[in-house]
Amino acid sequence: MRGTAYARTPYGALAALLAWLPALALCAAHHRDAPPARLPAGSPGLVFLAGCVVTGASVVLLPSAADAVWAPATCFAVGALGWLLWHARRTDRTPPGAALALTELGLLVLAVRVAALYPWLYVPGAGMVRGGGLGQTAALVLLTTALAVTAGRDLVRR
Repeated sequence: MRGTAYARTPYGALAALLAWLPALALCAAHHRDAPPARLPAGSPGLVFLAGCVVTGASVVLLPSAADAVWAPATCFAVGALGWLLWHARRTDRTPPGAALALTELGLLVLAVRVAALYPWLYVPGAGMVRGGGLGQTAALVLLTTALAVTAGRDLVRR
């Protein structure tokens, strides 16, 4: 991939980073002095399975709108919306920095979404990919903004 034009594009670098993030997060979460993960529902395996189901279902339900970033961005959007709804209904406090971490992940997914959408803007006949990508980009902007507001409130409260 070193000599290809794909590797020299911003999308290639962002796609590689997005591909390695789960592995890095897994390595970072399993060191000895890390506290155990607190999830709103289920074990980490069930949450991972739910993410796989959402990712696969997004491609199956809208195959003509799917590009390389469609499934991960849909999975993030569903997860972020679920976390925001869970956070709004809970009376106890969430771990400090959870909303900030999700905001940072949202910015990364948004950057990859924009980088993947840019080449499709001028392709004739790619209206479904453009429309789906622009709609997904708008949803990611709204969710990331809501997460940033929640993170700001959590940081002010602490």
